[in-house]
Amino acid sequence: MSNIRFDQSADHTCVTLDGRVDIRNASELQKVLCDAVAIAHPIVIDCISAEWLDTACLQLILAAHRAAPGRVTVKVGSEGSVRQWLDQSGFAAELTLA
Repeated sequence: MSNIRFDQSADHTCVTLDGRVDIRNASELQKVLCDAVAIAHPIVIDCISAEWLDTACLQLILAAHRAAPGRVTVKVGSEGSVRQWLDQSGFAAELTLA
């Protein structure tokens, strides 16, 4: 079962990450994020159900954020390990979080 889901609607694209998303999922995440950026809709990367993102996956999210300025929002909620890691690492300041 994949930890990455891609859903497209008429006005936005949602990439949902679930469980542990790490180097084993990086190539799939890269493809999904490239597809999302190419569509030219606003992109929501939903990490609410993600238990862990490793550095490789975070780099892919940052790359998508930079490739589609103003179009990418990362949902992490106000607590949880992903939010905590983003805050502690300083990467939260580089992303648009919700």
